[in-house]
Amino acid sequence: MRRTAAAPGLALAVAAALASGCGGGGEERESPRAAAPAAAAPAPPSAAGPYQAVAAVADAGSVSGTITLAGPVPDLKPREVTRDKEACGGDHKPNPSLVLGPGNTVADALVTLVGVKSGKAFDAGAPLLDQKKCLFYPYVQVLPAGSELTLLNSDPVLHNVHAYDAANATVFNVGTPLQGIKVPQKIAAAGLIRVKCDVHPWMTAFVYAADTPYAAVTGKDGKFSLDKVPPGTYTLRVWHEVLGTKERSLTVPPNGAATADVALSILG
Repeated sequence: MRRTAAAPGLALAVAAALASGCGGGGEERESPRAAAPAAAAPAPPSAAGPYQAVAAVADAGSVSGTITLAGPVPDLKPREVTRDKEACGGDHKPNPSLVLGPGNTVADALVTLVGVKSGKAFDAGAPLLDQKKCLFYPYVQVLPAGSELTLLNSDPVLHNVHAYDAANATVFNVGTPLQGIKVPQKIAAAGLIRVKCDVHPWMTAFVYAADTPYAAVTGKDGKFSLDKVPPGTYTLRVWHEVLGTKERSLTVPPNGAATADVALSILG
């Protein structure tokens, strides 16, 4: 796996001392991104009506594929560690904004199937955002809108989790001053949330609050899979922080499997 880096690019105080420590994509086909750490958020979830979960999906199919980078690889730089270097583990951090595997497969791409109105229930889980060695883990994750995200500080230094919506408005700003502290935070609205730490500005991550369970994040091999998909024709949307958004129409056959391999590029 090869890792490249981008340049460094929600309001509740735990106490007065803590506050002082925390400084202040329809028919659109593609929105390419150059070597920038803040790509536009994917289009918001459909407002056609609430998603309906059913006990069993009739004639369910599946969708799987691999996301790759086509064309030049952005020349991105590591992120500089400017404080708490001993706890953070060095002077620089490999920036996770673009992680490539063999064959330029793309990790941390967000894949959503748009247009599913009824289908399987959300899988049970316990979403967690960890702060470890002054990085957020995982870098990109999906959770159900309306669910609870646990914020964990695994470091012996002060962090905070400052979250912004697509309009760059603060969603929450939660201090995590102690090693081992866990703070539950409800994610009420669907959409993409950008996360940063005001204490350590190189720390960023993304949380996608999904309105249907048909959303996934690619692994280090660039692969994703969606199961128990109702047969039909949908829009497959792929979003990546650096490489932007790309969409394609996709038909899932009854009791069949659809393959969706998508190449992203900074060239458009």
